[in-house]
Amino acid sequence: MIGTVLADPQAMVEAEMLLPSDFTGDHQAVWVELVALHATHAIDQRTLEMVLRDQAAVANPEQYLRQVLLARVGNIAEPVRKVMDAAVRRNIQRNAALIAAEAQSERETSEVIDFAEKKIMSLRRERGEGQSIGDILSIFMPRLEGLRDGTFRPAWVPHLKAFRTMISYAEDTDLIVIAARPGAGKSSYIRYEMFEDAKAGVPGLIFNYDNDPIEYARWVIAQDTGIDAMAMKNPMWLTPAQLEIVRDSARRIAALPLYIESSRGDGTWIGRTTRRRVHENGIKKMAVDYVQQVRNKGFEKPVDNIAFTMGIVRDINQQLRIPALVASQMNRSIETRGADDDGAKLSDLRDSGAIEQDATIVVFPKNQWVEPTEQQMLQFIENRDPRTGRAYPNPKAVPMIMEVKKNRNGDTGTSTRYKWVKSNNRFFEIDG
Repeated sequence: MIGTVLADPQAMVEAEMLLPSDFTGDHQAVWVELVALHATHAIDQRTLEMVLRDQAAVANPEQYLRQVLLARVGNIAEPVRKVMDAAVRRNIQRNAALIAAEAQSERETSEVIDFAEKKIMSLRRERGEGQSIGDILSIFMPRLEGLRDGTFRPAWVPHLKAFRTMISYAEDTDLIVIAARPGAGKSSYIRYEMFEDAKAGVPGLIFNYDNDPIEYARWVIAQDTGIDAMAMKNPMWLTPAQLEIVRDSARRIAALPLYIESSRGDGTWIGRTTRRRVHENGIKKMAVDYVQQVRNKGFEKPVDNIAFTMGIVRDINQQLRIPALVASQMNRSIETRGADDDGAKLSDLRDSGAIEQDATIVVFPKNQWVEPTEQQMLQFIENRDPRTGRAYPNPKAVPMIMEVKKNRNGDTGTSTRYKWVKSNNRFFEIDG
């Protein structure tokens, strides 16, 4: 299969439906890189050999490629069929073993039958066959019951309760856009959720286009400890006790399954890197901060550039079945509206066409203070200068809401209030 594609890159068109999981051993990692090269029309032996060596995907890339080229055939259809058949047979064997184990358990017979039907249905789906509404309901009803009794775990449950008042959980194919003007907390909220997930043992990947990587170190420690991030810019500002807390936090955070990619590659690189991280690190959620910063070659218009990136993120989201969080800028026009403005609109998304189309959920964080009085600021202890008892010149904590303007599988509207502490990237519920 791989040798045939490498000898004739045009054959990849007939093989691109194959997934890395359809392959075994070294072939799986190689197929990840072949798919990525195909997206940029760059499949050739020398390029693949360089990529495999850089990624350490196989022990001896030169020998590996020599062997697969010797096994190439003239017609791609036959190896495609063989790979698909072998993958399905492996899945049959795995599912048969799972069904047999369920049959030996103490569960009710009806539950075992439901389990077996679900596994068989998954095989049909992989074969590309249609599904009856009965097949679909056989998955929906157990999941509905599982949500009630706590046995079904959604792909992502927001840690911020205010967010959950509108979006209780996300499906594994949800693409969630968090959009705001600079300084309104879109990146901070994404970092917050990704870090909280990592602390819970859920591996995550952030594509960082907006900050120096050192900023991530500073902000995750601030979020973990509650210490003002600005105090970590100069260690002399930290007390000995705070310094020890920071050291202890850094030791613990270093072991978390959170990966930050700051190479600022194009959309194709995002796709290739995500697939590799899913394969190597078991990534369960990804984020892009932020989409307007991704630069793809060959596009003169920003709207076309963003459409290409969003298309890749959406493909990853659906094919790999991992939720995606995407930060987006907004147009400046929102700043010129009058006092009777009813909030952000989907058309306020900067170069919004593809973002609005591909996203399943679009959320606008909104600061409820425009020009807060000192009395308002003193509602939050973080804004009180302990030396004077007066409010700081600029608020360290502000009241926020989430405006959900698109929700493909649920309601839209406004969340309950929450507090965003800018100084340490923490988020709290507000009572009342």
